[in-house]
Amino acid sequence: MTDKYVSSYLSRREMKGLEKMGDIMIPGDESMPSFSQTGCVAFADDAVAYVDPGDLKDLKMLLGICGALPKFMVRFILWIFDREWITLLRFANFGVRGLIFSLYYSNKTHSEYQGEKPHEAIGYEIKRVKKEK
Repeated sequence: MTDKYVSSYLSRREMKGLEKMGDIMIPGDESMPSFSQTGCVAFADDAVAYVDPGDLKDLKMLLGICGALPKFMVRFILWIFDREWITLLRFANFGVRGLIFSLYYSNKTHSEYQGEKPHEAIGYEIKRVKKEK
């Protein structure tokens, strides 16, 4: 599905890596769509447009590597990132998780996605309630 999406910042392989990582973190189930099902990866440019150029270079390298590796190895990389004994990698974990969860919970979906959006699936609704005087 990633091949449909074009990014001004990320290559196809990097987009594939982002989608793999997203599906590992948000695999979906009977009540929630997976990261890739929503097509939210199509909005990656919205999330990376203001990233520091040095950080973007590092992110692109990580996503490119993950795009080329099989899913079990990407899962292992994410497992290493989550270890407390490697502080620098925990910062990378924090950044990757922020990107993936921001895209997913932005509630933006690809136009071809017909399923329930994440906000609907969790019952999240913003409404303005007028306070009585």
